[in-house]
Amino acid sequence: MPVEAASSGPRDLLWLSALLAGLGPQARAARAALAGGEGPEARARTCIDGGSPALIAVHAPGRRTWEAHVMEPDAGDGERRSWHGMRWAPGGKHQALHRTLYRSRRGDAAVAARHAAAAHGPQALEHFERFHARLGPSGLIYSVGTDPEDGGGPRVAWQLDRHVDAAALVEGLLDLADWRQAVAAIGAVQGIDFVRGAGPWSISIAPAAPQRGVRIGSTRWARAVDDAEKRRRFAAWIGGLGGDGAYAAGLYQLLDEARPQGSLESIGRAVEVDLAAGSVIAARAYLAVPRAPHPRPPASAGLSERSELCLG
Repeated sequence: MPVEAASSGPRDLLWLSALLAGLGPQARAARAALAGGEGPEARARTCIDGGSPALIAVHAPGRRTWEAHVMEPDAGDGERRSWHGMRWAPGGKHQALHRTLYRSRRGDAAVAARHAAAAHGPQALEHFERFHARLGPSGLIYSVGTDPEDGGGPRVAWQLDRHVDAAALVEGLLDLADWRQAVAAIGAVQGIDFVRGAGPWSISIAPAAPQRGVRIGSTRWARAVDDAEKRRRFAAWIGGLGGDGAYAAGLYQLLDEARPQGSLESIGRAVEVDLAAGSVIAARAYLAVPRAPHPRPPASAGLSERSELCLG
C-alpha cells in the first residue's frame, strides 16, 4: 500500500521514517509505541534538539534500525527534559530508551547519576566518581539515562565548558591517541579540522559496563548549513563506518524536504562516536524532526508498508 493511498493511521514524519527504516507493517506499531512528537515547543530548548519535539538517530555499524526520541514537556522549573525513545529493528525486536536532560549545575544531575551508578554496585560507583572528579569541575552532567545495550545500567553524559582544553582535561581518562581518533572521526562528518579546545564536547560512560568504553560527542554539526554537501558527508560517514549510507541519505532528505519554507533550524544536530580498545567502534547521529512537517516521501524513495524502502 503506497503511503499516499493509505486510508488510516498516522501520516507523520516519524511514521514515514519507520517505513524508511524497513519496518513495513510494523511501522504503525513502532510509531504508536512512541506516543507524542507533535506537542508545543518546550521552554527548555537544548543544543541537541534545537527545540524540535522529536529526534531520529542513525547508527553505524549495522543494518538500518529505527530509533526515535520524543521530547516531553519540561519539569516544573524548566530545568529538566525527558526523552522517551524506541529502537525498533526490522523483524520486530525493539527496546525502550529513556534519558533525562539537565540544564543547570544545581547538583540534581550529579545526585541522580551517583544514585543510578551506586545501584549497580561499588565498582560502578567508583567508575562514575573517577570521571566526575575530572570532568565535573569543567562541565556539567547534562544527561542521565538507560539503554538496554548498556546492560540495563545507567549512561551518564557530561557537557564540557565550551572553551575548555578538552584534550588536556581527558588526560588520564583516555589515551591521547584515542582522543585524536574520536576528534578526527567527528571532524570527518562535520567537514572541519578542530582547533585546540573547539567545543562544545560531550563525554559519556556506562558506569556499570566499563567495557562499553567512552562516548565522545559534539553539537558543532548543527551549525553547518543544511545543504547537499552536509547530507553527502553524513551518508558517506555512516556508510564508511559500516552503517547504511543509503538510509542515512534518504532519511536526511525526507526530513529536510518537510522543513517549513524559510526555516533556519538545522536537521543534523549532533554526532557521537564510541571508543573502546583503542578504536572507534561505533557512531551515531541525531536528526531533528521539523516542527511543522508536511510529510512527503523523497522523490527517489518508494515507501511501502509491505516492503522495505527502495532508495533507488
